[in-house]
Amino acid sequence: DAALPPVLSVADSSPNSIEVQSSTSDPSSGFSYTSYYFQRADNQVFDVNVVPTSWQSSEAAEFSDLDPNTEYWFRVRAIDENSKTTGWSETISETINTDDSPPTPNPSQWAVEPYCSGNIHSMTAVEASDETGPVWYYFECMSSAGLDSGWQLSETYTYNTGYEMDCSYRVKTRDSVAPTPNTGVWSEAVSTNSY
Repeated sequence: DAALPPVLSVADSSPNSIEVQSSTSDPSSGFSYTSYYFQRADNQVFDVNVVPTSWQSSEAAEFSDLDPNTEYWFRVRAIDENSKTTGWSETISETINTDDSPPTPNPSQWAVEPYCSGNIHSMTAVEASDETGPVWYYFECMSSAGLDSGWQLSETYTYNTGYEMDCSYRVKTRDSVAPTPNTGVWSEAVSTNSY
């Protein structure tokens, strides 16, 4: 019997190309693959704009001259060490994202500057926008550890410190570009000035 089909994954993408990579063996049979044949298409059933490679020894294939913000589909089949051809892999898809700008405004701005009401620190950033949402916000207390918000979807941050204290806060934003989001610049730092 032939080995089971390989498993395909996206190895890398750039503004106009996508590289896919095949697994190199079938763990169920232990057979290794010796040659690979990739296809790219504009739909999941592979009947629109199909672009094949030739049979090749490399387990990776790069497809270039691609259009931004367009979904492409990929699959691969292989020849195993017994010279038998596998079926097609599961299909995968990838979209090139050309967004390389952080959310605006950048640097982040304050809608409501940090203030203190008893033990409660509260603040709100100006709502940011980006073509690849949602936008995430990070509020950092610069003068005391453990009071940062972490990345959150709300532009408002409220924290109960447990006791009266002041802290200087700043905020920044990032978009949802994967795998590496575009992160903006820190806002001006503002103190809660409770006393």
